[in-house]
Amino acid sequence: MKKTGKKRQRIIKLLLLIVIVMAGLSITLSSMINPQKAQRKNYEAFAAKFASAHEWVSFEIAHEHHKDGAELWKRYSRVILHYDMNNPGILGEYLSEDGKRVRESFWMDKDKFVEIDHDNQEIVQYINKNTFWDDYHSYGFTEFIPNTFFYLGYYLYPMRKKLGRGLMTFLVTNVKGQECVVVKGKPYISYHGTSHTMYSYDPKSDKRVSNYDKVFWFVNEKTQALDSVFSLRYPLGYENRKEFVSIRNMSFSNRQHYIDSAFNLDSPQYKNYSIHDSKNPPLSRSYSSNKNATDDLLNYTIEKLDGGKTSIAENGGWILLNFWSVNCAPCVAHLKEMGQEKESTGNYYLETKGVKVFAINHRSDNVELIRSIAERTNTTSIIYFAKGMGGVISIPSLGYYYLISPDRQIVYETSDLGDYSELLEAKANYEMQHQIK
Repeated sequence: MKKTGKKRQRIIKLLLLIVIVMAGLSITLSSMINPQKAQRKNYEAFAAKFASAHEWVSFEIAHEHHKDGAELWKRYSRVILHYDMNNPGILGEYLSEDGKRVRESFWMDKDKFVEIDHDNQEIVQYINKNTFWDDYHSYGFTEFIPNTFFYLGYYLYPMRKKLGRGLMTFLVTNVKGQECVVVKGKPYISYHGTSHTMYSYDPKSDKRVSNYDKVFWFVNEKTQALDSVFSLRYPLGYENRKEFVSIRNMSFSNRQHYIDSAFNLDSPQYKNYSIHDSKNPPLSRSYSSNKNATDDLLNYTIEKLDGGKTSIAENGGWILLNFWSVNCAPCVAHLKEMGQEKESTGNYYLETKGVKVFAINHRSDNVELIRSIAERTNTTSIIYFAKGMGGVISIPSLGYYYLISPDRQIVYETSDLGDYSELLEAKANYEMQHQIK
């Protein structure tokens, strides 16, 4: 009987060994057959290892956008991550250009999303209802998270099971390869991959083309920290876009006191802030699905920096509505481009083509802040504000444009005006079809 028992144990051990060997072979074969999957797994494993080694991580982010060799805009933000796997938390702060002032803050954990808009003096709280498109998810996962963590999903990946898979929707791309590199004496694993982004118009081929980013992530092999990201936009036949994301001032100290202080809504610093939730949304974030030039849009009060008021209905001819926000770096960069047009030629280019520009801040009525941006970008004469205008016309993204014809039809819309050629072509075609002079 004893021999039979020992024989059974040997058989069991042998079977277990076979299972282990087969599992190992399966993983090896899977890696050989699909090396991309193996590299992605390695990327994720490094991220998980980093998170398990640190309960708290904080750092600053510098995000630069270049086009055709020139810097378009630069944006700074600050991040605090709490790797508490029972209830992980993310704090993000948009900073002023000099890095000395917090313009907007958000805090997200598995229960709630809180946004404090210091420019507009508004506070919004959303409760996680565990549905993908509730306000908690739509505000956090489709705006603040992707804007703050541009291709930095490496740091958020370990939190996804607690905060929802939607956390990764805009952040993780296809890791297709990796290599070891040494930069300034430090060893890095350079991962690379691609990410589909959006469609745009190629004036050379007269077609809409699919863009995608070729992305490079640089992970410090010793510390497991992601130090920087570089992305290159394709196709490059008509424009060269590059983005750089660098991380600095990384710290691992406990930041609970700072979070408690920043999001203490009973604090005297917030006494003049309006407080909102899903049932009482803030005016600066009112949204509409409408994309027509309705009477509500045409008669909406638009305020000037000198205190005067007007409306689209009071102005004739072609009008370009340029919706922007004070905390949108690309928006301010485009204002700067238009200001440079006027500085070099004495006129805004579109106005020489018969299009009056209304650069409308639809989220803020902070006149002094808006005026400071107008003066800095040399756009005082075209800057207006109309807080809440997003409630009568759809503004899908920060930095959006509508071209309105003299007979009050929306002829063209875009999130990127480019060199104005597509807009002017739409204007010319409409004038020809409707015999508008």
